[in-house]
Amino acid sequence: AYGRHRGPPPKYAHPAAVLIALVPDDRGGWSIPLTLRPPQMLDHAGQISLPGGRAELGETVWRTACREFGEELGCSTEYHQPIGQLRSLYVYASRHQVTPMVSVCSMRTTFHPNPDEVAELIFFSLNALVSEDAIVLGTMQRGSSLFEVPGFRIGEHFVWGATAMILGELRQL
Repeated sequence: AYGRHRGPPPKYAHPAAVLIALVPDDRGGWSIPLTLRPPQMLDHAGQISLPGGRAELGETVWRTACREFGEELGCSTEYHQPIGQLRSLYVYASRHQVTPMVSVCSMRTTFHPNPDEVAELIFFSLNALVSEDAIVLGTMQRGSSLFEVPGFRIGEHFVWGATAMILGELRQL
């Protein structure tokens, strides 16, 4: 996918950031909050995504990731410690150059998702992400075309595309 995702972004690409937040879960481990985008969203409707969005003028990548995370999930990022940044990728479908930031949250968080941006909050356990059988093939349909893509199954949900690519890089690390 070099030309679509890993190649040089076009000049008109919008800078954006997502936050891969490792948050404490009920089982004493770590989980990553993901969002199911509502069907009325303009970009990526009905897909699973990492919280994030377009940068505002002069905003750092970390600030963009935290602001968007807070706006979408209705919570503070005060206790999130940045621990790294993954490779940025160009999301062809929405024309965004996305930089993934990774954080660890030291406190349990109460989420109040924004219903305009989040149809469902989904937690992907870090143990499930790194398990041997984490990556699966799913069948996607776009128009009249059916194709198989790698991704992650979380209950009834299938994570694919840019979100799966980002989570796949985290998994490798």
